[in-house]
Amino acid sequence: MERRHHEFVVHLGSNSGNRERYLRSAIQEMDEQGLRVTKSSPIYETEAWGYIEQAPFLNQAHIGNTHLSPFKLLDVCKQIEINLGRRKTKKWGPREIDIDIIFYGSTIIGTSQLTIPHPYLEERRFVLQPIHDIAPGYSNPVNGKTIEKILSSCEDQSTVIFYKEDPHVVK
Repeated sequence: MERRHHEFVVHLGSNSGNRERYLRSAIQEMDEQGLRVTKSSPIYETEAWGYIEQAPFLNQAHIGNTHLSPFKLLDVCKQIEINLGRRKTKKWGPREIDIDIIFYGSTIIGTSQLTIPHPYLEERRFVLQPIHDIAPGYSNPVNGKTIEKILSSCEDQSTVIFYKEDPHVVK
C-alpha cells in the first residue's frame, strides 16, 4: 500500500549560539526523519517578537512533504528541537532552534496540542516574508487569503532584513 504524502510549511528561528548552524542542522535532521524539504526561503534576520529584550533571530521557511500525520510531524519537530539542545525558557524567549508548523496542506486543526494554521501567522511579518518568498500564492485554509495578501495587510512593522541565501537548501 502506497503512503499518501502531505505538503507542509514550517518556519524555523534561532537566536542563540551559532544561529546559521542551528537552521542547517534542523533541516538535516528533518531529512534524516523522512521529512523531504522541497523549497527553502532565504534566511532573514529579524528583531524579536513578543518578548523583545533579546538577541535578533535568524528565520527561514521551508516547504516539504511527509507521510506523517500532523501530530506525528509535531512530535518529530519537537524531538529535533530537543536533539539540537533547545532549552525551555520563558514564553517567546531566546532559543537555539524553534520549529513551527505553519500549514499542513489545507488541514485545519485546533487542539490544545496543535493549531494549524499557526495561530500567529497573520500577525508576524518575520514568518510571512520567508513564506512569501517561496509560496506567495499559498492560501490560509481558514479565510482563503493568500500569503501575498496577508503580508500586504500585516500590521506588524518589525524589521525583517535579508540576511543571506543559504547554499545548503533546496530552491
